[in-house]
Amino acid sequence: MKIYIKLKQWLLQAQSHILSKKRLNQEYNGRSPRQNAIYYLAVASAFKEKPWLQQLEIARTLAKKSVCKPVN
Repeated sequence: MKIYIKLKQWLLQAQSHILSKKRLNQEYNGRSPRQNAIYYLAVASAFKEKPWLQQLEIARTLAKKSVCKPVN
């Protein structure tokens, strides 16, 4: 029972952390996570010579880098 309670607390903390990161990201770039994904997929689709899965990986990398860059 103690393990269940600790796990539940940990999951709630993780969920809170994820939601706060999403909120900060949305405030920073003005887009929701869904809009962000669409935007970076559109950017990555410019690499027409790359297969679709590589374009997807490019989009993921761009999205990660944009979240990690420092706020001035």
